[in-house]
Amino acid sequence: MTKPNHLSLRSYFVFILAIILLGIFAVCILLYKVSLSNYESNLSISQKEALNIEKTISESFGYCNKISIFVGKQIAQHGIEDLNFILATFRQAENSQNQNKHLLSWSSFDFVSPENLQLVNSKVGIRKNPPDMSERQYTTRSREKPWTLQVSFPVFGNPSQSWVIPAGTGITDEKGQYLGAVVIGFNISELTNFVEKRLHNKTSFVVLDENLNVVIQSKDSEITRDPLLYRKNLSQFAFSNKSGVLKDHFNAGNIEYFYYQKFDDYPYLVLTGFHKSILNQEFSNSVLPLIFGLLMMISFFLLIFFTFKNKVSDLLLREKKLSDSLQKTNLSKTNLIRATSHDLKNYIFGISGLSKLILQSKSHAEIEENEDLKMVEELHLQSEEMMGFVEDLLDTNQNEDGEFSLNNKQICDIIEITKRIIILNKNFAIENRITLEFENKTNRKSINIECDIRRLKQILNNVVINAVKYSNQNSIVLLQIDASETNQQVNISVIDQGIGMTNSEITMALNGEGAKIIKNGLKKAFDSHGLGIPIIRKLVELNNGNLEIGSIKGFGTEVKISFPISDNKNFEPNYNENCFDNKFKNKAVLIAEDNSITNKVISFFLRKMGFNVKHVENGEEILQNLEKQHFDLVIVDINMPKLGGFETAKIIREGKIFKRFKNYEIPIIAISTEKQELSHLKDSGINMLLGKPFSEKELIDFIIGYID
Repeated sequence: MTKPNHLSLRSYFVFILAIILLGIFAVCILLYKVSLSNYESNLSISQKEALNIEKTISESFGYCNKISIFVGKQIAQHGIEDLNFILATFRQAENSQNQNKHLLSWSSFDFVSPENLQLVNSKVGIRKNPPDMSERQYTTRSREKPWTLQVSFPVFGNPSQSWVIPAGTGITDEKGQYLGAVVIGFNISELTNFVEKRLHNKTSFVVLDENLNVVIQSKDSEITRDPLLYRKNLSQFAFSNKSGVLKDHFNAGNIEYFYYQKFDDYPYLVLTGFHKSILNQEFSNSVLPLIFGLLMMISFFLLIFFTFKNKVSDLLLREKKLSDSLQKTNLSKTNLIRATSHDLKNYIFGISGLSKLILQSKSHAEIEENEDLKMVEELHLQSEEMMGFVEDLLDTNQNEDGEFSLNNKQICDIIEITKRIIILNKNFAIENRITLEFENKTNRKSINIECDIRRLKQILNNVVINAVKYSNQNSIVLLQIDASETNQQVNISVIDQGIGMTNSEITMALNGEGAKIIKNGLKKAFDSHGLGIPIIRKLVELNNGNLEIGSIKGFGTEVKISFPISDNKNFEPNYNENCFDNKFKNKAVLIAEDNSITNKVISFFLRKMGFNVKHVENGEEILQNLEKQHFDLVIVDINMPKLGGFETAKIIREGKIFKRFKNYEIPIIAISTEKQELSHLKDSGINMLLGKPFSEKELIDFIIGYID
């Protein structure tokens, strides 16, 4: 009983695996798409916020610079000698209301003299011991660019007691002489809060000076003001453009930066990016819904498939039963063909062999003068033709995959074989109202080539049949033979007046696509059975020949087959009856063949060679005789009753049954109507296989090869 679960369950798990793999592939694609989309989105946000930060800080600095310029002009007009005036001016400016006063950390002004001394502080007043401010960068830059705000690196302020950005606006008199600098300090913490309030997204940032020192940074950064951190990682980055994308991104602790923006008026550079927790959360928020939806879809398909699992199993079981039934039918057909062919070949071999034995005892003149002998000769020829048709029947399976092989090649007369093909197809041509003609354009009565005769007949027969099938009624199909003496080549041409083919259709025919060619030009029905052009060409090439096709659509086709002419003029050696008497006079042969006619033919050949011949009908009788008597050779049929040829050979090689005569090393020749695997022959110990039909020459060659 067939087990239905195996195929259906396996198919079910294969389907599930395919769905899972498809889901994994889809997830990978989604992850890539989401990552790309998130990156582009983050890059866009980073760019916008970098511009926002640059604008916010620049506007704050610019507004404060306006106040410093206003105060500085009063000082320049009054003169810098009156420090009390400067202090009063500072304190008056402190009382003015402005939206950025919370950024003025020193409440709010200092005055630094041309000698870089802090003479006045709005909180402390006039300094008795003015501190030197030479280390502040604004002292140099204010001289170079007066009336503009110049920033210095961050310091811990005094008296503010907080981290500040000192910035000074240089003032000059009417003649342009430098009078000093009005200095203001930006509280870094308050400036950071001010910038973060102006951001539209949860963006992380850091502002660096021209030496890549940290000026300000977002509160979510865990990085301290390490002066080497950014120098180590960004010093080789050119920052040649005003803005751009950071190469390979830049990770500073828990911040991943995407974009940079340079300030227009100040020596600052801002980097923008995101905290990794935000990036991870963003990725999860993007991916998880997609994965969930995909899993839901996969679950839905699996549920549907599981629901119809039993139905699918029934269909698969039905398909398996149908497949098994077709295999059994094909096997039965093959076995029937083999069994039928085996019996037919035995009978035909007997008819051919007996008729040949009769003819061998007669001369050519006797055969020509005696009508009965001529009929025996025709009987012999017809039996050989029939054997060829049986071989064609066995080629059915080979025809499906185009795998063909040749039997032993021999010398044959191509003119004689061509005439036989004409005779064989005469009735078929008449039925199709076609005139079949033969033309020998050479002056020779015979032309020898080396070939597999059966395959050659198969080639010519198929070409002629095709020519007749695809010809219009009341037309001529010409079989023509020509020979080239220069290159020792014979040409066989089959010329018809049929529907013809275009060049593209010829290519289709040679490629095995002849069934696709439209044949509307014929006004008759025909079948498409036959070897086909590709197989014919292969058989021609196996026989060392060449095939060419020339055709004109609507006018006909010429199929030209060429073979090299052989110099060997011997068809089959004529052995003298007494030439082997001395060699094999005392030799004994044991033949196991259940067909009596085949036995007679083989026995006749062997007795002519001088052998003492004994024949039996099966493998058991072979073993019994080998124990009783010494033999020099065993000829076995592969298919025998009781004990077959392979089994018999194995028992002989084991040698366990032999007590009197040690016949386990005796040469064993097998005869069979079917092709056998070489591995079977080797495993069983058979020395050589002789396929039916075989000639007297082939039998003698085999025997001479194994008996000294």
